[in-house]
Amino acid sequence: MSAVWQNAEQLFGVIHAPLATAHRIAERRAFVELKTCFMLAAADVAGAIGERLRLRVRQTNDTTDLWRLRAAILCSLEPGHPRTAQHRRDLQRDLDSLFGPTTLA
Repeated sequence: MSAVWQNAEQLFGVIHAPLATAHRIAERRAFVELKTCFMLAAADVAGAIGERLRLRVRQTNDTTDLWRLRAAILCSLEPGHPRTAQHRRDLQRDLDSLFGPTTLA
């Protein structure tokens, strides 16, 4: 392997490592923000259904797990609850930021 190629590989490694780390940190931050949003919404669901949803949200470790729970959370929110509209807006915003434009029921 030529010295030029080795230098290029070393340079790529020096540039790539911090970018990859920054990307992983940004992904983790977005996941934590989305999970927090889901936890707040699930906290306003009463009874056994609310307990089950809170448990399922706590057990998630990936954004796609939360994506799969979105319908259950939204359908379980009481229409007359004072924070339901805010939870819907927050979920819509956070899901859109990760998955692109979505339409929530």
